Formats: sequence, C-alpha cells, structure tokens
Amino acid sequence: MTGILPAIWVVSCLWALSGILCFWSLVRLCRLHGRVRRRLFWIQLVTLLFVDLLQSIFTSGYTLFALFGPSSLPVCRGFTLSVLYLQFTSCLLEVHIAAGFAVASNGKARAVSALTFFIPVCFFCASGLLLAIMPRLNIFYNPVKKVCTKNGNSFFAVTMFVSCLVAMFFYIVGAAPTFWMPSLIRRRALFWGGAYLLSFLFTYMPRSVLDLAWPHEAAMQTLPHMITLDAMCLNGAVNVCVYMFCVRGASLSHQLPSRQYEGSGVASDMVEEVENRIIDSYFDLYLPEDAYEAEARRLTAVAIAEKRAVEQLSSRLTTDGSGVMSFMVNGDLP
Repeated sequence: MTGILPAIWVVSCLWALSGILCFWSLVRLCRLHGRVRRRLFWIQLVTLLFVDLLQSIFTSGYTLFALFGPSSLPVCRGFTLSVLYLQFTSCLLEVHIAAGFAVASNGKARAVSALTFFIPVCFFCASGLLLAIMPRLNIFYNPVKKVCTKNGNSFFAVTMFVSCLVAMFFYIVGAAPTFWMPSLIRRRALFWGGAYLLSFLFTYMPRSVLDLAWPHEAAMQTLPHMITLDAMCLNGAVNVCVYMFCVRGASLSHQLPSRQYEGSGVASDMVEEVENRIIDSYFDLYLPEDAYEAEARRLTAVAIAEKRAVEQLSSRLTTDGSGVMSFMVNGDLP
C-alpha cells in the first residue's frame, strides 16, 4: 500500500486544487453584473465549473473515505459510475462551448435559443453514454491497497477523442470568418479559440489517446496512466485559468467617464477600456436578444476595431512611414 499512496495523494491534491478554484470562480461569477449573467458564455461556464466542482468533490471525498474508512465493491462501483457521468457531461459541455464560440463568431444570434436548450440536453446525453458504457465496464476494488480501478475501455476513449475533434472543428469554424476582420478582432478570435481548445486537449486528449493505444488493465498502474489522470484532475483548474478572463467583473462598457476626470488622462484610459470591452462583445451572445440588436453590437465592435487600426496606421505614418509600406504591400489596414 505504501507504494501507491504517493500517487493517490497527488491525485487527491490535484482534485482538491481544482475544486477550490472552481468554487472560487463560481462565487466570483455569481457576483458579476446582471447583464454579464445574461451572456450565453456565462451560463455555459457556470454549468461547466459546477460539474467540475462536483467531480472534484466526488473524487477527493471518495479517496479519503477509501483510505481511512470502510469501503466495498458496491461503493467503488457507484463512485466510478458517478465520476464517469460527470466526465461525459464535462466533455459535452466543452463541445457546447465550442459550438457557442462558432455561433457567436458567425453572428447567428437566432441560434442562441437552441444552444440554451441543449445545455440540459448535455446531461441527458451523458446519461445515455453512461448506459452505453456500463455493459463494457469492469470495475475492481482492492481491499488491501484500498484502490478502486476499472478496465481500459475503448468506448470512453473514443468518446473523449471524438469530442476533442468536434470541439476543434467548431473552433476552426468560429475563427475562420475573422480572418477578413480587423486585426484586433482576428487576434481575439485566434487567442480565445486557441486557448479554449488547448485547455480541452490538454486535459482529455492524452488520456483518450493512451486508452486507445494501450487499453490493457496493466496500463492502469503505469506512469503514463498516472500522468494523464493528473491532467484530467486539473480540468477544473485549467478551465478556471483559461475562461475566467473572458467573463470579467462588472464591465466598464456600462460606465461613462465622469467630467471630473476630463483632461487628466484618466478619461482617455477609461474610454480605451470601454472600447476594448465593446470589441470583446463581438463574441457575446445574450439571453434574450434581438437579432438586430446583436448585429448592431457586432457592427459597432468592427467599427471601433477599424478606428483603432486607422489610429495605429496614423501613428506609424507620423514616425517612420512604415504604415504606408504595410498598406501598399498588404492592401489592408493593420
């Protein structure tokens, strides 16, 4: 038992870290401005973090219970099925967020209602996946080492792998239309889409590839298995780190600079921040929202991004003339 204890404690600590970060993020998200809570992304993120928090609580709680309390095969089986259900749900919610990104980037505001409807559907689909995997699942409990394990299962690995590919497809579909947009919008799309995708791939893809390439029970006690398990443990923590900056505190776009700051330089900084928030809103979807209102917000974001591009070009013209050369070569504003 002493040989496996360090690995168990590492996994438990990682789950606990993810749980703490998820709880902290949920508290912060619930304190945000009322309009921010109407964003589809806010709803998706709160749901995903709640599922990750439950997964952390289940895993950390069971690990401590198995080490210091009585356990059995039925308890082990209930724990394994619960964690699998939460993992399936988390995976489907990641795909749902990718679909929301694609819809927002393409300006399909009428699809918001359908996306909202499919959030609870993710939980029902996870139940279906759990029922499908149960006949193929063998769960083992070692009363000496107090360890609960399961056999390597290709169904779980294929589900994770396909979900990663579908999410990648949605992020590509979302980023593609921005290639002809001003650079401020294009860079945001590439950065956000890339960050969301990499966080998903980092936590789930290694485990799915390992289970597909090495589906034997002997792989459950190897170093690659433990490393990929650690990555899955950090899913909640990675989601917090990547997604939190997209749903920040009360948006300054709902505030206006007061007259007392005029001429002091603070007003210009505040206006720049408001413009940044408006550009960020290009990728927002609100509930409910009229399609014309959404299109007006998107056009406003594009206009501000183009204005900033003109200002950058003008600044280059006044320095070394590099803006002229860039415009002549590329035929477009930077």
